[in-house]
Amino acid sequence: MIAKKENRPREENPGTATTHSIRESSISGPSLFSPQAQVRRALAGLDLGAHRDDLVADAISSVLPAQWEQRGRIFEDCRPRPGDYLGTDPTAAQRIDRRCAVSAAQCRLHAAVLRGDDILDPEHAADLALIGAIV
Repeated sequence: MIAKKENRPREENPGTATTHSIRESSISGPSLFSPQAQVRRALAGLDLGAHRDDLVADAISSVLPAQWEQRGRIFEDCRPRPGDYLGTDPTAAQRIDRRCAVSAAQCRLHAAVLRGDDILDPEHAADLALIGAIV
């Protein structure tokens, strides 16, 4: 036999915020639960000075064409090969191949733009066609 739960009113714990008090505090001023306050609390405990060199190196490398060319090569390497197991979906290989090919083309075009190349050159025509750019 299953015991029935009693329908008793829920007791509020003293010292905890209730929905009513949270609403009231957000109306009267900045909320402790606002996205800005949450970000401030998260960043308060970080020591960004210890990671400054890594952050600067990452920012610099993300604007170098060689970085984007390397990303394009990685996406090309990730394209499915014959014999790869991709589950039971017969179209999975086509979808993954297309997604990786488009990502590789986007990376190559990004590198071309950073180098200052004319992306309307015939050497970029295949990548532009792949991403569906109107030329």
